[in-house]
Amino acid sequence: MIHCKRPVLAAITLALTLAACKSETTSQDEGAETTTQTSALSGEAPETNEPADDSGKPTVAVANAEDNSGVPVYLASIEKERITVSFHDVKDKERIALSKWLSEQIAKDPSSADDLIPTNHKLIPARYRKIKGYEILLPENSRASAKVKGFHYFQGASADHLVAVLDLPKEADNQAYGIARPEGTLSDEAKLEPAKDHTLSDDRKENFVKQMRSSISEKMLERDRKRLPIDMRADQFTITKAALPAPHEYVVAIDVRLGRDVADERISGLALLDKDYKVTTFVEPPNINLSHYKATLFLDLKDKSGVQMIYESTYYEGHFMHLLQFVDGKPQIIILEGDGA
Repeated sequence: MIHCKRPVLAAITLALTLAACKSETTSQDEGAETTTQTSALSGEAPETNEPADDSGKPTVAVANAEDNSGVPVYLASIEKERITVSFHDVKDKERIALSKWLSEQIAKDPSSADDLIPTNHKLIPARYRKIKGYEILLPENSRASAKVKGFHYFQGASADHLVAVLDLPKEADNQAYGIARPEGTLSDEAKLEPAKDHTLSDDRKENFVKQMRSSISEKMLERDRKRLPIDMRADQFTITKAALPAPHEYVVAIDVRLGRDVADERISGLALLDKDYKVTTFVEPPNINLSHYKATLFLDLKDKSGVQMIYESTYYEGHFMHLLQFVDGKPQIIILEGDGA
């Protein structure tokens, strides 16, 4: 299965992304408030007159790039003639040094912004320089190995990004995304499977829709709740069989469009369900925003991390890829890559 590729290459620097998303997701006009980025990116609740409960708020923590430990999972983006590996764990002090260096280079020669940074460049953090090649786990569990040619650092609309640039092996051609790990750290048993839609039987649809509407209404901000349709339809929910750690067995993407144009608002969110299709937690709380969510891949590294989910957050000016993992049984989000105006 081949997924639609977005032209966004990014290793998200969490501090910048949080700042950008916070400024975009909160409006001072109560009647006009929209969420233009994934709501889980906001570490603080917007300033509102809402009751002091968890209505409309993220219930899943976003991992801090400074706190990542162990062998990380990176997103590999397959392009026309290369693979890029996006580093989501660049630390603030490293980003600042790279940003200053890049600004100086561009000031001297504007065309140098696209130059490949050598593999031994001293400003590239040592933990990236020492990795000479990556194993790429592709959807449907095929694999490829590729050597690092150099690095690229660039400024996006909401953040700066550092990526490793790899050759494109023929095994990875015609793919969109994969998972990259340093050579020798990927288990032979590791699996990467495309998300597949799960269809409800006709006799369960009506009860499922009622059940979901009740859960959505309970979680939403009050002012957003007023625009939640009374009559909702089964086709406003995309269910995916997940096989995530118990009790989470399904993922449901909520998409209730409030207009016809691509830039119109929608009520959207992403939830985990148990075996009876009841909401166990909202990964992305359902509120009025511009984003559309989609479960994309399921990753099983065959280690203590268990099954993890990669999902997309897309709106008309941006695209993000997230990893949902479970730490001590609690869901946690890592922003693998993305950018948006």
